[in-house]
Amino acid sequence: LGTGFLQINTDSGAKIIHKAGFLVQDSVEDCRVLSRSFIAVKKDNLWFLHTLTGRLLEAAGWDDITALGNVIVFKRDNKSYVAPREQLGKCADGIPLRVSEPFDELKPWAHGLLWGKAGDFQGLLNQGLHGVIGFDRHRLTQTSFGALAQKPNGYALYNWNGKRSARFDRV
Repeated sequence: LGTGFLQINTDSGAKIIHKAGFLVQDSVEDCRVLSRSFIAVKKDNLWFLHTLTGRLLEAAGWDDITALGNVIVFKRDNKSYVAPREQLGKCADGIPLRVSEPFDELKPWAHGLLWGKAGDFQGLLNQGLHGVIGFDRHRLTQTSFGALAQKPNGYALYNWNGKRSARFDRV
């Protein structure tokens, strides 16, 4: 799995074992290391997030848990919710997990940016989940220099830092 963890498959299911020899989880369906900071474990068709020492961070199960860089992505009912990696460490201290509002789609873009769609709105976030291009009723297309935003009244160009050009009627 990486970062010192092994998945051992047995007749009774998979086990997650640390290279030091301690058992992290028993009888799991699947597991993966996320952002070299957490272990996602699948049990009873749901994914759960654990620290690297095996401590459960969130009791509620998810349809899937993945990572896009330093952003952890939680999926439930075809919606994606995100949280920065740094925030999840606080869950080990008993602070409840706080995730974003739901996204219909979420995709990685160049420079570690995340393109998101929620309803008719699209925007671009950085790894800290701060807006680079605000969520609006535009259609964003990735380009070599940043993004092309198409709106009903024209087009705008954005660089990778979110700086916007003047509006154009045609591109």
